Amino acid sequence: MTKSRSFMFLGAIAICALASGALAGISAAKPLTRVANQIYIAGVSPFSTDPSLIPTSCGAQAEFAKLGYKWTWGGPTGFDVPGELSYLNSISLLNPAGVILLPLSPTVFLQKVKALMSAGVPIDMTDGALTPFVAHRSYQSDFSHAGSQVANGVLQITGGTGTVGVIAQAAGLALDTVRWQPAVKLLSSHKGIKVLPVQYAQANTVKAASEAAAMLRGNPDLKVIVATNGPQALGVVSAVAAAGDKGKVQIISFDSPSQVLTAIAQGSVAFTIAQAPFLKGADAAKDIISYIKAHGVRSGPVAIGTPSIVNIPTKVLTKANINTPAAKGYEDASSCSFFKGVTP
Repeated sequence: MTKSRSFMFLGAIAICALASGALAGISAAKPLTRVANQIYIAGVSPFSTDPSLIPTSCGAQAEFAKLGYKWTWGGPTGFDVPGELSYLNSISLLNPAGVILLPLSPTVFLQKVKALMSAGVPIDMTDGALTPFVAHRSYQSDFSHAGSQVANGVLQITGGTGTVGVIAQAAGLALDTVRWQPAVKLLSSHKGIKVLPVQYAQANTVKAASEAAAMLRGNPDLKVIVATNGPQALGVVSAVAAAGDKGKVQIISFDSPSQVLTAIAQGSVAFTIAQAPFLKGADAAKDIISYIKAHGVRSGPVAIGTPSIVNIPTKVLTKANINTPAAKGYEDASSCSFFKGVTP
């Protein structure tokens, strides 16, 4: 995985990207054609070829295939707000009956989403944010237990004493802060635990390695480093290995790229808190199917759903469960065949 899922929600950077107008390549899973009288649903997402997001398409495709709906998946292959909006505009010309969208900006997509909803097209999101919320429904990863999961993991690893480092993505990024801030608050209440000032690596493996190396040099009692996404965790793994501290310093990660799962199997990462992109895609597809069955295709303006936000559980992946069927729905993959047998 070359990008972190959470990287997609840097609103400020997204606006800068829009201002630059730099367009990346557009990738679609299928040609942009429409079969007459066949219900058509479009998937629009940034990093559309990334293994962390392909499972979303796989989950949706599995549900739509049951009813013979046509499904396409595409969007930018890089961090590209204008490119994603352009793709959404293009796909709208094919008159989809519904759209599954992961918006790269909380504001840039508002006008288009409002127009499609008014035209009778339900817009379901898988993560991402719109301000104000104007879509039909959003399926979001539930990190409400992440604080206790990380804190309990740290206490188990350290025995309640030692130094802990945190490498997060960016200051003030809400969808990243929820991953580490509650844990820091819990750990700060333990007298034997010292939490270092949080460092930021922008989902960059090289920068994360540099930050981790500095932590290792300056803190001989360092026992755990928490990394809030896959690229950062891999950077920490490389820094710990280079310092000869594998086994002495444990790593806690978020997300589940194959490299992180390999690191867990090899003992370099203690555990990761994984999202469920496959399950999010499947649930969003089921919701659109239910809406179409109840209301028909483009039969009138679509109202914001109740509830508008649906929380999808995360899962702690360890060496003991990463190869189990139950873990598959929470792992990243570049091919839908990986999810064969997974029941949403």
